Amino acid sequence: MLATWIGLFCGQGLKALARNKLRSALAALGITIGTAAVVCVVSIGRAGSAKAEAQLASLGDNFVWVEAGGRNINGVRTGTHGTNSLTLDVSMARDKFCETWYENTDHASTCADRVS
Repeated sequence: MLATWIGLFCGQGLKALARNKLRSALAALGITIGTAAVVCVVSIGRAGSAKAEAQLASLGDNFVWVEAGGRNINGVRTGTHGTNSLTLDVSMARDKFCETWYENTDHASTCADRVS
C-alpha cells in the first residue's frame, strides 16, 4: 500500500517536472547558486577567523595592551570620555610594571619592547 502511494507521488512529481522544464531548470539553478553562496560566505568567515586567531597567537603570551581612557562597567564599554592620549603618570606606571615583569620572568624580550 505504501509503495503504491510513493510510486504515485513520484510519478506525479516527474510528470510535473517534465511539463515545466524551464521552471524546473531555473529552480535547480537557484538552489545550486544559493547553496554555493552559503558555502562561500561560511568559508570566507572561517578563513577570516583563522587569520585573526593566528595574528593574536603571534603576539605571544607576554603582550599587554594599553589604551587611553575607556573603561568597562558591568560589561558595558563607556568610551574614552574625551581622553586623547596617555598621561606621563600612566607611562611611568607602565615602565615600572615592565621592569617588575622582566625581573620576575625568564622571557627573552622585555616588556617595554612589547608595550610601546
